[in-house]
Amino acid sequence: MARAELRETYGRRWRKHTPQRTRVLLKLGELAPATVPADPEPEPDRPAEDAPQAKPRPARRSKAKAKAGRTPAELLAAAREATATWSDAELTADRIRTTVRVSAANARMLRDALKTERTGGGDRADLEPVAA
Repeated sequence: MARAELRETYGRRWRKHTPQRTRVLLKLGELAPATVPADPEPEPDRPAEDAPQAKPRPARRSKAKAKAGRTPAELLAAAREATATWSDAELTADRIRTTVRVSAANARMLRDALKTERTGGGDRADLEPVAA
């Protein structure tokens, strides 16, 4: 009851605005009436009516979806298809990376393989991608 009166008098931040003497008397129990306990406990069987109810939290969704990694042969086939009309000057790792959507290391590997094929080096069977 004493706390409720202090809150009514001093507002929401009553602990900060109440004079120290009053806070000490409250802590010692001298402000509380003798017939009413200072801190009534709610019954354990039923929750307090004024207690805020916890809302269930929605399940978190993963922002990144796990992609199955493409094989080096699939990457090379996609790069060949995307760069078929490109000139040798346009064949850069950065442009391959954005077009085929691969890592920078894989884009460099694809660029080297495509340039080797275009200069007559043939098909590269030892093509190994770098882990992204």
